[in-house]
Amino acid sequence: MIVSEYKKRYMCLFKNGKLVEFGNKNCYIHHKDKEKRFTWIRENASCDWWNPYDPKCLERYLLWEMPTLIGGIRNFKKLFGDI
Repeated sequence: MIVSEYKKRYMCLFKNGKLVEFGNKNCYIHHKDKEKRFTWIRENASCDWWNPYDPKCLERYLLWEMPTLIGGIRNFKKLFGDI
């Protein structure tokens, strides 16, 4: 899995060749505001958090779960494996 920034968004390239764009620059890894983090997770509670190819799943675990992108990637890999 490779994650990179692209035009104020993020892209994730998986080992199977699937490319998914997700997120934006207004996320927890940039502002570190825990109240906004809890609000975002609550507002997106109906999303499919267990489909690793879903943009909202990537956004949650990579951009809103940990205070850094590296921490988010580690957390994602712990949950879903190195896909």
